[in-house]
Amino acid sequence: LFENMPSGRLLNWLDARNPDAKQLKVIEAQLRKRNGGPQFGIMLLDLDADMVKLQATFDSLVAGNCKAFKVVVFTTGDLPATTTPHDTVH
Repeated sequence: LFENMPSGRLLNWLDARNPDAKQLKVIEAQLRKRNGGPQFGIMLLDLDADMVKLQATFDSLVAGNCKAFKVVVFTTGDLPATTTPHDTVH
């Protein structure tokens, strides 16, 4: 049933597009030639001040193939650290 629903088809489509080890090496080489490729900005809204959920999001991002991103977190909680413009997370 799930595979016939739009969300199931999307997940199958995404899963079929994960690069294999050989493709990853080619991608990494191309990104190195281009200073890491394009950089993405990711903004997270943390209204619950939930560091566990934030950490799960960070772990997911770091586990991905793209490492060229900066994350800005808008939170209602206390800051765990002070950041500078050179950091990945703000």
